[in-house]
Amino acid sequence: MRTLRFVLVIAAFAAATAALGWWGVPLVGAAFGVIAARERGSAALAGLAAMVAWTALLLVDAARGPLGHLASVLAGVLTIRPIGVYGVTIAFAGLLALTSALVARGVAPRGSRLG
Repeated sequence: MRTLRFVLVIAAFAAATAALGWWGVPLVGAAFGVIAARERGSAALAGLAAMVAWTALLLVDAARGPLGHLASVLAGVLTIRPIGVYGVTIAFAGLLALTSALVARGVAPRGSRLG
């Protein structure tokens, strides 16, 4: 059951990102934070799911086009190695999801928690 939930949360992050861009990550993270508020580790699960979803999206983009060239250009701007661009991108998604889940869990009224 936990595996199915994890896969569904990954799919939600991927779909929200495809539809809304990076703004979809905190929206899904906040929604999951409210829904699973009573469960330990739910915010960490949201962060990990966002990281997996964005890794999958990066792999799909890499298969389609010159993602390596873009990473090289961004690495030059950021003065890091190209592999660091991928790490920063994936970490960004994870931190957005984690923090939005934590904030939503703390702000949501007790009566609205569905978990």
